[in-house]
Amino acid sequence: MRDHCPVDEDVAEEIREMRVRIGQLKGAEGPPEVIAEYETELRVLEALARAADVTAAAVAQRPELAEALLVRGFAGTSYQELYAFVYERALDLDLEGRDFASLIAATDFTRYLENGEAD
Repeated sequence: MRDHCPVDEDVAEEIREMRVRIGQLKGAEGPPEVIAEYETELRVLEALARAADVTAAAVAQRPELAEALLVRGFAGTSYQELYAFVYERALDLDLEGRDFASLIAATDFTRYLENGEAD
């Protein structure tokens, strides 16, 4: 992640723990469906973290985007606030049969701020 908005330690720890859990399950030849579920969750967490980082980069360069976050009820541009914004918007995405993590990765969350779209 970029230096201007490091991943929140709680999110980073959750990602680390998920990787360890997956490794343990694979090592113990755990149920494939459980491993697949954890891998999916890991991809979503990583996609959300990357999207929050990309959004942070845009907000750092364009102060009007920070103002748009405030208008939407977010308390500033901390990583936690940006992650919450991305998470909330991601929940509203129309999957249309697509993988959630891939859809998050393909979404430009700053457009919701640029276009003044309401949450």
